[in-house]
Amino acid sequence: MHAKHDGISLVVLVLFTLAGALPSGAARAAEKTQKKSEEAPPEETAPEDKPAEAEEPAAEESGDSITRGLSWDVLGGGVPTADAVGQLEIGFSGLPRISYHYTTSPSLSIGGMVSFDYAYWAPHFAFAPTLLLQVPVRYSLAHTDSITLGLRADPGLGFFFKGPNTEAFTVGLLLNMSGSIGFSLQNRMIVGGAIELPMMLGASGDGAFLRFPILFGPFLEFHATPPLAMTFDLKVGPHLTTGQDTVFGLRLMAGVAYRM
Repeated sequence: MHAKHDGISLVVLVLFTLAGALPSGAARAAEKTQKKSEEAPPEETAPEDKPAEAEEPAAEESGDSITRGLSWDVLGGGVPTADAVGQLEIGFSGLPRISYHYTTSPSLSIGGMVSFDYAYWAPHFAFAPTLLLQVPVRYSLAHTDSITLGLRADPGLGFFFKGPNTEAFTVGLLLNMSGSIGFSLQNRMIVGGAIELPMMLGASGDGAFLRFPILFGPFLEFHATPPLAMTFDLKVGPHLTTGQDTVFGLRLMAGVAYRM
């Protein structure tokens, strides 16, 4: 009997020992799994899963810088869609010529211009001091990535003082008109041509007369930076005046323009 009881006690002891060992083994296995998960390096997001929004603003800014440099001009038909443009020119026969162009619609700008002239586009009339007050109006007929086509009018008043070839003080009504076409080159340059009619209806002590120059020639506009451009304008042609001989007409101006 004692032997039988001892056997049963031994079996019970073994069972309790195994029952206590199983949870500790599971706990050790769980600890090993946790350590492995902590030591494993974090998974990298696949390139296609990474958000691309961070790189988009820089690309858009770069593209805007290139496009903005050709989105406007002052000698062709590229009226800026917004803001204003200031321009300064010197040459024959403006010394200087300062203008401001304010955009009122995507294809129209109106501004103001002051010129200290000395020959009114004809070497024959040099050097007679002249003050010109005008309102430049620009209208864009076409404006694409490669071509600009526009019209311009510069109505105003002119005050012509006596000079070597002008006999009396004259007040003139300025009726200037012009048309131009330009082509974009190298994403920074506009080359084109224009015809200009800087007409003037004048009145002096000797009576009224009409000056009707017909000038045509090339122009060049280089955009050094998106808001800054350098300009060159050359035009020649007959300079007509009622009651007088036809003389040689010349316009030779260089300057800078800045988009504000």
